[in-house]
Amino acid sequence: MKKSGLVWLIAASAAFVTPGAPAAERGNSELLFQGKSVDQMVVEYMRENKIPGVAVAIVQAPYITRVTGYGYSDSARKLLSASRTLFQIGQMAEAYTAVAVLQLVEDGKVKLDDPIEQYVPLTPAPWHGVTVRQLLQHQSGLPDYTKATPRNPGDPPAQLFQAVAEQGPIFPPGSQYAPSASDYLLLQLLVETASGQSYESFVRARQFDRLGLKETFFAGEIPQLPRDLPEGGEKPKKFLQEAVFINPMEPAVGYRDDDLKPVALSEALFRAAIYSSASDISIWDMALAGDLLLKNADLKKLIFTPASTKAAVPTSGPWRFPGRPGLMIASGSADGFSSILCRFTDPKDLLCVTVLANRENVNLEPLALQIAGAYDAALGPKPTPKPSPSATPTAAPSASPTPSAKATASPTPKPSPTPTPAS
Repeated sequence: MKKSGLVWLIAASAAFVTPGAPAAERGNSELLFQGKSVDQMVVEYMRENKIPGVAVAIVQAPYITRVTGYGYSDSARKLLSASRTLFQIGQMAEAYTAVAVLQLVEDGKVKLDDPIEQYVPLTPAPWHGVTVRQLLQHQSGLPDYTKATPRNPGDPPAQLFQAVAEQGPIFPPGSQYAPSASDYLLLQLLVETASGQSYESFVRARQFDRLGLKETFFAGEIPQLPRDLPEGGEKPKKFLQEAVFINPMEPAVGYRDDDLKPVALSEALFRAAIYSSASDISIWDMALAGDLLLKNADLKKLIFTPASTKAAVPTSGPWRFPGRPGLMIASGSADGFSSILCRFTDPKDLLCVTVLANRENVNLEPLALQIAGAYDAALGPKPTPKPSPSATPTAAPSASPTPSAKATASPTPKPSPTPTPAS
């Protein structure tokens, strides 16, 4: 069965080599968008958003044609962001949870329209009747426990839910879209009940190990990784004696504020947070397109097709579908990190861009789309139309800057070293 998935990927990639296809889409190294190279776009975005380090990976299936690190993974120790640097992916990890649940549906161990309490006995009584499907699609209406509960590493799920357990759904389940961390924590517990394994063990066996992902870990595994942590501004030296430190696999340090105060790893330990490299995410992304993770076509549609909701942007659980045919986006922001995976799945495109950053609350979508535009200008962000001089509005006392004006008139950042691609 693995062979059939790989055959699908190779066949899909052939769609690039069609008569009349622009050369820039395939094998052309002169990659520019609006006159800027990928490196220029990344470096400028880092400077504007005060991001210490970034990793970028590009998929042109079945190839990962670019994996590049920029800046620092650890600003204090001056450790570089490189091809194997690990970043926490935040809410993007929900995409892995969704696959795990659908694998159990495919195995016949879970039914999508069963109520969650059938699989998770500790489900608070006011939440009974919410279905597995509604949790997957973020249509449960359940209150978000992360917004009400002081959390500590090791807190059991029942304690995490305690502060919101008496609150019922805020809207009729299935009628609206509203992301809630409670949805996917319940689904992680479902995975444990239905599989008879810990959530981490099941996902590792059925996704990480199945795909040979050597640079993807749960937060609890990060402290066990071998590290070379020089002090006093010294450069790493262990690579001279130990091969494991040649192009080392290192977790980046997450940052939340301009003063670059590190976010403690312990903030990620209370749940199954995932750390991964840009290249491993790219491998997982290609596997998702074929039959390596899911074979049932109807179950795949739950991922690749927007749900029917009142959301301003069509969604399917952790995935957003912002309008362009075939474009689907998963992103995250947590514990000092931001992440995005943009998948252009239309047969004439088949391009995927992963961008990871060690700065929280950074919108990476504009950068990811600019990078995609270097491979095919049609995939880049749409230019903002310039107002004509005659249409300039008259100033009024009550006028205030529009969101777009505020975004484009950002203050000049403090001078900082220009990040360069890691060699």
